Amino acid sequence: MVIELPAELKAKLVKILENVARDINLHSLAIISKDGRNIAFWSAQSDVDPDLMSAISAAMLSMGEQTVNRLKEGQLWEVIVHGSQGFTVMTKAGESLLLIGAGTQLPNLGLVVRLLREAGRTISDILS
Repeated sequence: MVIELPAELKAKLVKILENVARDINLHSLAIISKDGRNIAFWSAQSDVDPDLMSAISAAMLSMGEQTVNRLKEGQLWEVIVHGSQGFTVMTKAGESLLLIGAGTQLPNLGLVVRLLREAGRTISDILS
C-alpha cells in the first residue's frame, strides 16, 4: 500500500533518496511506515518491487525489535542483513518512519549507516 503525498513533496523525497543512494552505492532506497506502507521509493533497477521492499521492512522491524527487547539491548537503531550477493540496511526516519536501502557492494558499513542515519533525520525534519 502506498501513502499518497503532494507531488512536490514526494518529488523532493525521491530526489533525496536518489542522492543518498548514489553517495553510498545503493541500488534501491525507500521511506516506509512502520506498518509497511510505502511513502517514497527510488531504484536504479527496474526489477525491484517497492511493495515487496515495504513488506520486507515490516518483517525486518519486527524481528529486530523482538531481538533487542528479549536481549534487553535498549532501543533499536538499525537492522542490517548482509548476504553473499548484497545487503539491506534499515534505520529510523523519525518516530513512525523507516529508511531502507539495498545494495550489492558493502565497502564500508560504518559509512553506509552514518549516511542513512543523516538522511533519516533530514526526512524526519521534512515530514514533521
